[in-house]
Amino acid sequence: MTNTDTRMKYEKLVKLLTKVKANHNRKNKYKLSHTTIQLIERRKNLLSKHPRKDNLKTITKLSKEISANIRKDRKTMRMQTLERHIAKTGRVKKALKELIEINKEWIPN
Repeated sequence: MTNTDTRMKYEKLVKLLTKVKANHNRKNKYKLSHTTIQLIERRKNLLSKHPRKDNLKTITKLSKEISANIRKDRKTMRMQTLERHIAKTGRVKKALKELIEINKEWIPN
């Protein structure tokens, strides 16, 4: 094999890897449901407006809904993880390791 052959193979591999990486986009980085993300966006829009006193009640209502939805999303995610590991291996040790929630972000900034 000559130097040009290895260079061509290397360039082909780099091109393939960049193409694969470009195609791999995470839909939901924070593992929240679509409704929760919409509520967060609505609250963000209300907070960005200047007259906050008019929107204060709606903001508190949205915040309560968001926290309730986050709890529900976390519960469903935990159940799905446990079900997946039990169906796959019949054990829960790896599932419990995966479900440790230290330093995980749930609300996007």
